[in-house]
Amino acid sequence: MADKPTINSTWADIDKDAKELAPGPYVLALPGNKRITFPDPLEMDWIEVESFLSDVIDRPNSESFKRWLSEADYEKLADAKPTLAQIMVISKRVQDHYGQIRDLLGEANASQV
Repeated sequence: MADKPTINSTWADIDKDAKELAPGPYVLALPGNKRITFPDPLEMDWIEVESFLSDVIDRPNSESFKRWLSEADYEKLADAKPTLAQIMVISKRVQDHYGQIRDLLGEANASQV
């Protein structure tokens, strides 16, 4: 008679650990008590997250922000009339915020080669 395989994890275990890995949405407070919110990776399909991270890193900020912010949030950002330097800082902070996910995906891809 064959032995039953040992269960190493449950879906609940995976879900709990996944929530600890993901940083959640990036929220930026703008002048005038307004705020904009970038996506929450926990609410995105894993393929969509890879696309999001690639866009945040490789696309021009104007394209990336337009694609991933809601239309209302993109308008709020545009209405704040940020300078190029401010956009560069925002972009860097967004990249840093989501960097843990990017790093984990990068390590996984490298180990699979």
